[in-house]
Amino acid sequence: MATEHHIVCGGVAAPTGGGDVKTVALNLWETRRDCNVRLKIEDLHEQLFKSIPPQFHDLLEIATYVYCGDQAFRRGAYDVETLGANWRRRLHFHIPVRKPAMWNQAQLKKVLQDTLGFLSDDFYEFTFMAATDAPPLQNYFDFDTGTAPRQKPEQVMMFSGGLDSLAGAIEEIIGQKKKVALVNHQSTPKFKRKYDELMRGLLDKAGDIKPVQLRVEINKEKELGKEYTQRARSFLYAALGATVAMMLGLRKLCFYENGVVSLNLPVCAQVVGGRATRTTHPRVLAGLQELLTLLAEEKFTVENPFLWLTKGEVVKKILDHNCGELIAPSRSCAHTWETTNAHTHCGVCSQCIDRRFGVIAAKADQYDPIGQYGLDVFTESRPKDEDKIMGAAYLEKAIQCKALTDVAEFVTNNPEVMRVLRYVEGKPANVAERILAMHKRHAKEVTDALQIMIQRNSQAIMERTLPPDSLLRTVIESQSPASLPAVTKVVEKIVPVAAVNGNLLRKEHRGWQLVFQGETRFLADEKGLHYTAYLLKNPPPDPIHASELAAKAMGDAVIEGQRNLSADDKDTLAAMKKSRQEFQAVLDDDEATDVEKNEATSELAKIDAWAKKHARGTEASEQKQARAIRAAIRRLVDGLAQAEYDKGVPDDVLQAFGQHLERYLVKPSSVGNTSRKARVQSGMAGKFTYLPPKGAKWSG
Repeated sequence: MATEHHIVCGGVAAPTGGGDVKTVALNLWETRRDCNVRLKIEDLHEQLFKSIPPQFHDLLEIATYVYCGDQAFRRGAYDVETLGANWRRRLHFHIPVRKPAMWNQAQLKKVLQDTLGFLSDDFYEFTFMAATDAPPLQNYFDFDTGTAPRQKPEQVMMFSGGLDSLAGAIEEIIGQKKKVALVNHQSTPKFKRKYDELMRGLLDKAGDIKPVQLRVEINKEKELGKEYTQRARSFLYAALGATVAMMLGLRKLCFYENGVVSLNLPVCAQVVGGRATRTTHPRVLAGLQELLTLLAEEKFTVENPFLWLTKGEVVKKILDHNCGELIAPSRSCAHTWETTNAHTHCGVCSQCIDRRFGVIAAKADQYDPIGQYGLDVFTESRPKDEDKIMGAAYLEKAIQCKALTDVAEFVTNNPEVMRVLRYVEGKPANVAERILAMHKRHAKEVTDALQIMIQRNSQAIMERTLPPDSLLRTVIESQSPASLPAVTKVVEKIVPVAAVNGNLLRKEHRGWQLVFQGETRFLADEKGLHYTAYLLKNPPPDPIHASELAAKAMGDAVIEGQRNLSADDKDTLAAMKKSRQEFQAVLDDDEATDVEKNEATSELAKIDAWAKKHARGTEASEQKQARAIRAAIRRLVDGLAQAEYDKGVPDDVLQAFGQHLERYLVKPSSVGNTSRKARVQSGMAGKFTYLPPKGAKWSG
C-alpha cells in the first residue's frame, strides 16, 4: 500500500489519525504569515479584466496547490523494493474554496479526481471546505496599465515555447490571422533569455496581429521541490487558460501537440506511467472539457488541433510560414535540470530524440544548431544504458509500425490505443486506422531521417571513427536498431535475497527485475518476458494454448484473436457473455472504485471489438498467435545466451537464466526449431508449458 500524503492548503487544520501518513502545508494567500507559495500572472491588460464566477477563482488555486503538491513528495526511487507500490502516490488535498457546494458535487469531484489520476498516474482525493477571508482574484495579477491591445483576443492557447506550441501559434497568428492570447508557464527562470528571444521573433513575424502574452510565475519554498516529473503541470496550464478565457468571454482552450506524443504509445518500458507525458492525451482533454463545462455551467471546449500530425508535419508548418529561424530559440528538452542556455537540449531524452528526428525529416535541421545539444543524438557516445535503450527503442518502435498493415495487430502491440478510442470522435475502427496511419507516417519520417544521417556520416561509419555506442554505429553494426543492453549495470542488490522465496521475475516501471542464483539483474522490457513470467510463476498442470497464455500474460488476447469460434462457438460465446455480465456488474456497482470501473470499461471495449472482428474466426489467427509467442520467447532466450555484464564480459547469471528457460520451458514447449508437424504429433501445437526442476520457485 502506498504512503498516504496529505496536502493541507490555505491554513486549514491538518487531519488527525495514525498509519503511514505524510503531511505538507501549502498556503497561497499572502495575507497569511505561513504563505509559502506565490502565484503571479503577468502582462494582463487591466482593460481586459472582467468579473468571473468565484468557482474559477477556486479552480486556479486548486490547480496551483495540485501543481505544488505533486512536487512536494517523491515517487518511488529506482533502487527500492517498494518501487511498484510507491510510484503511484496517494495524494489527499484539503482545500478551502469559495463554492464548497459546487466542488463537493459527486460528478464534479469524480471528474477532477479521475482526470488528475490519469494525467499523473497517482491516486487523488479532495476534501473541500468553505473558505473564510479568501483574497480576490486581482491579487494574483500584475496588471499592465499601458496601451491595451487594439483587438480583443479571439483564441486562448497554451504556449510552452516548444516546437509544437510554436507551430500552433504560427498557424493561428500568421496562417489564420487570429488575435491570440498566449499563456506561458516557465518552471525555471534560467531559460527566460531564450524564451524572450523566441517571443521577439514571433512578434516580429506577427506584424500588426500581435498576440497577447500572459506569463505565469510560481515561486515556492525550496524544500517543496522534491519530485521533478511535474505531470500535474498541464492542469495548472488548463486552469489558467480557462480562467483567462472566461475573463475574455471565450469558452474554448487549445493545446498544440503532435499526435504521436499526444497519444503516448510508450517507445519502451522507460517511458510509462508518471514518467510519460499525458498532457494532451485525448482522455485528459476530455476530462478537462467536462470539468470546465461543469464549472462554467455551459459548453466549454478543450481541443488539440494537431492531434493527427506527426512531429515532422508540425515542423513543416513552421517552414511553410517562413518561420524556420524561430526553431532555434524554441525548447523541447525534458531534462530542465541538466541543460543550460548554451546547451538547451540534453540530446538523450525522448523529447530531444523526437525533436531531432522531426527537424531532420522535415529538412529543417539548418535551423536547429547541433551545438545546442549536450550530446549529438546520432553520432556521440551515450554512456548510460538507459539512454542507449531509449534511442534504440525509439527506432525499433518506429520500424515496427512502418511494417504493420493490420490494425488489429497494431492494437495488440500497443494496448494503450484502447485508452484513446472512446475519447476521439468517430467509429473506433476508423479511429484505430487513423492512429495507425499517423504512426506509419511518423515511422517513415524516422527511417528517412536515419538514412539521411547515415549518408552524411558514411565516411566516419566506414572508418569506424564514431563511438561504438553511438546510435548510428549501433544501427549499422547490429543491422537493427533493437540492440538493447540486456542489463543495467547494478552492483547493489535491489531486493534482499533473504526476502525472496526462491527466484523472482517482476515487472517494474522501466523494465523487469530478476533475482536468480541469489543475484539481481535488470532486463529491458520485451514481450517474451511477459509470457515467460506467467509460465514461471504459474506452471500449468497441462500445456496451455497460446490464446490462454496471451490472455493471462498480456491481458489482450481478445485483440490478438482467440481460439477458432467456428469450432467451439457455443462455449466461447457463453464465456464472452458471462464476462460481459461480470464487467457490466462492476460498472453498475456504486461501491466499485474508479480504477475497477475504468478496467471494466476497457475490458468491455476489448470484448466488443474482438467479437465484431473475429466472431467467425479462422484457424489462421490461432496459428499466427502461437507463432508470435514462440518467436518472442525464442528471441528472449537467444538474447540471454549472449548477455554481457560489461563489454566483452559474459553475464553468468543471465546466461544461466537463459539455459534454465531453454531446458525447462523452451524444449518442453517445443519452442525451438521443432517443425510444426512434430508439434502436432506431440500434441504441443499452439501450446506452452514450464516443467520446473524440483525445488524451483518463482515469485513476482
